[in-house]
Amino acid sequence: MTIKTRPWDAADLLETTEDCKAYLETYLEDGTADEIERARRTIARSRERTSSSRSDGPAR
Repeated sequence: MTIKTRPWDAADLLETTEDCKAYLETYLEDGTADEIERARRTIARSRERTSSSRSDGPAR
């Protein structure tokens, strides 16, 4: 039996500034430079998604 998976992206869960701050602080505590940069890119993606959902206007 094959296990079906789907892509997971932490950016989907970072909804508030506080979420982003806590996420980045975790990497700053004991992450490598590469991990910190990856966390920063993840936060940028989450903000792009948040801003684009706001600019789409109300759902009908």
